Amino acid sequence: MKNTLNQFFDLFLPRYCIGCSKKLAYDEELICPRCLNAILKADTELIEAEYNRKFRNERIIEGFSSLYIFERDKTFQNIVHSIK
Repeated sequence: MKNTLNQFFDLFLPRYCIGCSKKLAYDEELICPRCLNAILKADTELIEAEYNRKFRNERIIEGFSSLYIFERDKTFQNIVHSIK
């Protein structure tokens, strides 16, 4: 029933991926599998090394975490800007 209802609504209000603007399949929500796989997951050691490289002497941040890596002109940037 839910699938039939989604198909009906997609006739009038089609859903598009917020990463690439491709039309979503009925079972997909917000982000297509291709964009989801393109998002780089953050490696804790890599994030800490980048922080140390940029802010070695300042230590203005005591603790932090990141699930994804934000890169200019990449899928995750499109997703973040679509949500804003």
